[in-house]
Amino acid sequence: MVENDTRPDGSDVGRVLNDLFDVLDTPEQARQSTLQAELNAFPYVNGRLFAQRVRTPHFTQAMRDHLLDAARHDWSGVSPAIFGSLFQSVMDAKERRAKGAHYTTEANIMKVIGPLFLDDLKSELAAIIARRTGPWASFRTSWRG
Repeated sequence: MVENDTRPDGSDVGRVLNDLFDVLDTPEQARQSTLQAELNAFPYVNGRLFAQRVRTPHFTQAMRDHLLDAARHDWSGVSPAIFGSLFQSVMDAKERRAKGAHYTTEANIMKVIGPLFLDDLKSELAAIIARRTGPWASFRTSWRG
């Protein structure tokens, strides 16, 4: 969208990003009927991630080019822990504490959600797979006709 719907000099990138953030914060059924198809194609992101407005900088051509370069990069090889650490480091420590905005590693999250429900779900899935692939699976299939 930035590449196709903004000026090469970058002068309207901030406005386009703000429009995008508004759309991401608006459920599809609550959006304006006259919204551009490109914007309307974006899904609603629940969780209030885009609810707080931030001042978007006035972009230059160089800033737009850097944003496009970053968007083209394959980020799949970058660990989310790096982004979590970055997220924590840019916030003021008092503000971070007040908001409870702390990055939690995947390993620590798994320590909590595993015993809460994930271990049971994995056991249930293993039992279902065993029933379908076990020694009686072909008998059950032929018996049902």
